[in-house]
Amino acid sequence: MVMKIHSILRTFLLISLSGMAMLACSPKISITSTWQNQPLSIASSENWPAPMGTDKSSRLDYALSNDQNKLFITLQTADPATRLRILRAGMELEIQTPWNAKNPGIIKYPLPEERISMFDGIGRQEGPRDRTRQDHTEMYNRLMANQTELDLSGFLNHNNGRVTLKNEDGINISVTMDSLGVITYKAMVPLNTLFPENFTGNITQNNLLLTIRINALEMPAGPPGNFRGPGMPGGSRTSPNDPGYRGGGSGPRPGGGYMIGADLDRLTRSEIIKINFKISSE
Repeated sequence: MVMKIHSILRTFLLISLSGMAMLACSPKISITSTWQNQPLSIASSENWPAPMGTDKSSRLDYALSNDQNKLFITLQTADPATRLRILRAGMELEIQTPWNAKNPGIIKYPLPEERISMFDGIGRQEGPRDRTRQDHTEMYNRLMANQTELDLSGFLNHNNGRVTLKNEDGINISVTMDSLGVITYKAMVPLNTLFPENFTGNITQNNLLLTIRINALEMPAGPPGNFRGPGMPGGSRTSPNDPGYRGGGSGPRPGGGYMIGADLDRLTRSEIIKINFKISSE
């Protein structure tokens, strides 16, 4: 009788865990891409769509639009932890369709630094004899100076592997940061890289899945001591889609950065955002 009860409990536990795993992997966001009437340039912010919403965990704004030839993805954040992970540990975009489910299209950019320990050179609180801590613009310029290539896989009718960042006729990516430390990620993805050449149906009827992976930074060896972030501007607003960006006293202090606690936990934890979407028609 005892063995039977144990068997029932074990079966119930397995079913519960399976259900939890399915929930964890299910897309949390469902949207339809907006139709893009105005032409877009990867080098300009003009006419790119406003954010559709914000992922609360990563504090990342997102927007999707398309015309008859391309899918346009816009991601934006002012959150210090997400910003630092994107710049130093890198980010991946995965686009899954009914035709590439086993080998989805993946864009890796920015690529991770060779050394991605969290306080590697720019994060440790410096003493009076140390050099002046870098401001956020200097750090951004240094980190992005060598980011001249994308790492692609799984795309149709397109070169995969390492490809040049500037590719007007193919997959094109831009990552910029403004004077307030707001990171903007823009991607232009030709639709023919997602659908087979012999496809004759209506692509607007198909469910697609965009998965955004923000990589984690490594915890440095030894006790962290008194660590602070790279000095990017803070403020109470952590998402460009939030009201009152410059007001209030909560959140990271301007010119400060990270202290031990919740931000440290977020820096050393990767995050995944899943967006279930459909292509729109004119």
